Amino acid sequence: MLRLALHWQILIGMVVGSVIGIAVNVVGSEKSVFIDQGLPDGIESATINDTSSRTTISLMHEDGRRDQYVIDPVGKQGEYRTLADLQSAEPTAARLYLQYGQSPAKRFGAWLKRIGGLFLRMLQMVAVPLIVTSLLSGILGLAEGEGVGRMFRNTIVYYLATSFLAITTGLLAVNLIRPGLKNFEADAVGEVEIREA
Repeated sequence: MLRLALHWQILIGMVVGSVIGIAVNVVGSEKSVFIDQGLPDGIESATINDTSSRTTISLMHEDGRRDQYVIDPVGKQGEYRTLADLQSAEPTAARLYLQYGQSPAKRFGAWLKRIGGLFLRMLQMVAVPLIVTSLLSGILGLAEGEGVGRMFRNTIVYYLATSFLAITTGLLAVNLIRPGLKNFEADAVGEVEIREA
């Protein structure tokens, strides 16, 4: 059986993941649905148009009234930024969207987001005890009290030296290079006229 080095396995995983992500977004990023059966009481029909950047949900009520809800993360006022915002304001429209109108790309992305969140929580569950244990074993490994004192002294000296170097480098760079002021001359500030509307 062919056994690849870890860096090749990571590279292959990244390439395969990128290809799958691009394919899902190209093939399944849009979905339009018209629903006229199985709707809640009072709603005659629903039209859902879901794209990668914007979702529009139109509900036609039995009394002839039409409501339109838009989910757009970079939209104007009056539009919902996230599905959670729509869910809190209009749960019926959000439920219809989740049940009928979500595009395959968004459905796949939500599923992978859950798996990614689970992976990160498991990683945190392992990392925190590992770090605490290694710190405690390192401190307990110093047999004498002067070993701890020497480690503390070296840590403080290292912290102060690196902080001094960082601050000095930053001040020199700002005063010599003057970022943001290159080829810029400040205009004289004129009087501002305030009008009441």
